[in-house]
Amino acid sequence: MASLYKRMVEQVAEAPATKGFGLSWTATIATLVIFAFLKPLYYRSWHPLSRFHGHPAATSSRHWIYRVTDRGFPEEDLEKLHKEYRTQALRIGANKLHISDVSKYKVIYSQSKPFKNMASCMKL
Repeated sequence: MASLYKRMVEQVAEAPATKGFGLSWTATIATLVIFAFLKPLYYRSWHPLSRFHGHPAATSSRHWIYRVTDRGFPEEDLEKLHKEYRTQALRIGANKLHISDVSKYKVIYSQSKPFKNMASCMKL
């Protein structure tokens, strides 16, 4: 049985389509898997908006807000979350906040004293 396995591995290694690609494909797949796990961890722990509360799924992807919007009235769900987390600035995406207090808009969008945006938060 071991010799059959060894012979199959040798045949696959000698095949022209796989020759020289084994290590690079393994490294590529490993990099993608590591990135898939580290990106949400970064958004939840070290991102500049990580101090704002919100639904855990909303902190690392856009799909959460799409699901909430597809249900019909996202404003009702967002209002419930504002009450649940007791916050006026609710995190609804990796780079997005929902503000419930209208007076905060004047602070953020003021023309006389512009709100200093962080470059890392302004990427699309």
